[in-house]
Amino acid sequence: MQFLGHLFLLLLFSSIYILSFIIIKPFLFHKTRKISTFLLKSSYLLYLFILLTGLYLFIFFSPKDMENKLTDFIFIIISIFTFSPNFGIIFRRNFKKQKRIYYNYACTILNLLVTIFLLRKLFIHNWFVFIN
Repeated sequence: MQFLGHLFLLLLFSSIYILSFIIIKPFLFHKTRKISTFLLKSSYLLYLFILLTGLYLFIFFSPKDMENKLTDFIFIIISIFTFSPNFGIIFRRNFKKQKRIYYNYACTILNLLVTIFLLRKLFIHNWFVFIN
């Protein structure tokens, strides 16, 4: 039965990632904002990959007493970090011309900071099965 849970979650997370890849179109560049657009899209896809991997590891391989290890503050930070890059990629089209370049760079930095934070939490709690 647990095999079906693993399979279902892997298929679901793979579908989410593939759909995100199709919607974001990371290799479709804007004429004047090539670098900032590419950095934003690639950092978002990296963030999403780490987030989905972390969720998978959390669901199946986290310790049973995980609620004792996460403080309320860390839980709130993780919750905010889960949604902020998604909002960043959604609202990017609301910025025009020169502001968009700065917005893309700011969101890229946010995506990378969130990715580093999530990776740090994964390593601290030793959720990587292949690192023992």
